[in-house]
Amino acid sequence: MVTKGYAEPVKASFASLLPHYLKHQKPRLRQRSYERTSGIVENQLRPFFGSMPMASIRRAEIQEYVTERAGQISAGGVTKELNVLKHLLGLALNGN
Repeated sequence: MVTKGYAEPVKASFASLLPHYLKHQKPRLRQRSYERTSGIVENQLRPFFGSMPMASIRRAEIQEYVTERAGQISAGGVTKELNVLKHLLGLALNGN
């Protein structure tokens, strides 16, 4: 339920929402794009955020993720991962 910009926190863990997200994305992406998205979700986002409750993921946790990944991959790669994360969090917030 959304009222005046406030949404009830999602009680589920980050990992529990990933199958729904991937199922949602599969028909919307080309095969190669879906494979890339799925790889980001499974190999990067799940290990970092997986056990966290969705309601506890804040800007600080995302910034920690960005800092960690920036030392490992290119800025463009970090941007792609953040775009997947942003879309996933948006779907969870909207209940889609």
